[in-house]
Amino acid sequence: MRTFDFTIICAALLGLWSTGCGVPVATECPRAIGVFHGRYTYMTGTCEPALQGRALLLESDDPGNTVRKVNNLSDVVTTEINLIGCTIGMKQDITDTLGTHKIQSLMGDLSVHDGTALSGQIYRTEYMPDGSTVRCTGTYDATYTRDGAVLGGAAEHALSH
Repeated sequence: MRTFDFTIICAALLGLWSTGCGVPVATECPRAIGVFHGRYTYMTGTCEPALQGRALLLESDDPGNTVRKVNNLSDVVTTEINLIGCTIGMKQDITDTLGTHKIQSLMGDLSVHDGTALSGQIYRTEYMPDGSTVRCTGTYDATYTRDGAVLGGAAEHALSH
């Protein structure tokens, strides 16, 4: 299983360390379950403001670290989810249909608000056709809301559309 960059892990550990003693730690968080679709507000960067993200599937029996791969007609979307307290660390890599050339990566930490909404900052990297040269980067405020119409096994089908 792939893991996040060393810098992200260090930043998360630094955040935990910096909370100090006596600070209440949330032990119960609402569980986000379902298919979530994002809306993005451009903040900074060199990519154009418009961003078409991909759905996030969160199931009730997911372990703390989950990797899912969805093969579409035009690309492959690999999503890695890491549950850290009331935060969901998310990374999506979109590649060509062979999985050899990256098209776009999205990465960020999303706060769970009430089980039906997630929000945070998403960092976008787009790649040139060679799949390794960075074309542009951008930072977006993201809000993900649950698609209430999709339940159970139909969630996988919804991700491919």
